[in-house]
Amino acid sequence: MKRTTADEKAHMGRIAELPCAVCGNSPVQVHHLPTQGGKRNHYRTIPLCSYHHTDGPYSEAVHQGRRSFESRYGTEESMWVATNKILDMTV
Repeated sequence: MKRTTADEKAHMGRIAELPCAVCGNSPVQVHHLPTQGGKRNHYRTIPLCSYHHTDGPYSEAVHQGRRSFESRYGTEESMWVATNKILDMTV
């Protein structure tokens, strides 16, 4: 398995400092968007509070039901685009 680079760690650290992409709460967990082939891409990440990441019920937490989560809150891809716009503004 490939090691995480210092640049990737720094990027995920910046993600971890942002509020939840769904509700605006903190602290957050770094959520990796799904990729083709199943390999993690540390740059395709969004900030999600534990409730919206793993702990909430079926339609509330992305890992409990991705389709239901996205129909309720929008796509992970759109959240990723919005997250990158925020990061661009903070550089």
